[in-house]
Amino acid sequence: SLSDSFIIIIFSLIGGIFIRYLYIKYSNSFSSKVSYGNSLLMVTLSVAALIAVVKSSLALSLGLVGALSVVRFRTAVKEPFTLSFVLLAVCLGISIGASQYLFAFLVAMGGSLAAIISNISLTKKLNKKETNDIDRLNIVGKSEKSVIEALDLISEMCKTYQLKTITSSSNSQCVATVGIHIDSNVELKDLLYKLNSSSDIVGVTFYNSPS
Repeated sequence: SLSDSFIIIIFSLIGGIFIRYLYIKYSNSFSSKVSYGNSLLMVTLSVAALIAVVKSSLALSLGLVGALSVVRFRTAVKEPFTLSFVLLAVCLGISIGASQYLFAFLVAMGGSLAAIISNISLTKKLNKKETNDIDRLNIVGKSEKSVIEALDLISEMCKTYQLKTITSSSNSQCVATVGIHIDSNVELKDLLYKLNSSSDIVGVTFYNSPS
């Protein structure tokens, strides 16, 4: 009925906005969180509408199987944690589309709890990180002066900073290995951007410490 359809659309929008909020707040993705979060909102709404259409008709269900059998999605998901949000959006959409609102609520609460626990565990791991387990950064500059300037920038942006080695070769290039502590992907992205913005820096390599 029209009232059932309206309820499904409203609940799927609310669920999609909730999944979008969880992804933007707790995801550790390097890509645009807002853009991918908007995609999760559309996935939740689309799946709920799809299930609502075919749930009452066997013919439509069989037709859907045939139609989707020729669809191929080739967009690579680089972070496994991002894939979990896609599956959560699909599960929430199926639950709402099937009018299982209580189960959809439980799925949303369980997903949010799992995201919060994962974020807390990651934060504790970063806070307990030992000095000898800090991340390693290699910097290659055209001269010693450019590398020294890069080291000054690192000392300003990073809480933990240790100069491991610095080597100056005969071709005037200088290589430095630095131990740093990075709390988040946003800080790493900002640091790499500022280092690579210098024309005297030939290359920057980041090595994440083993877990």
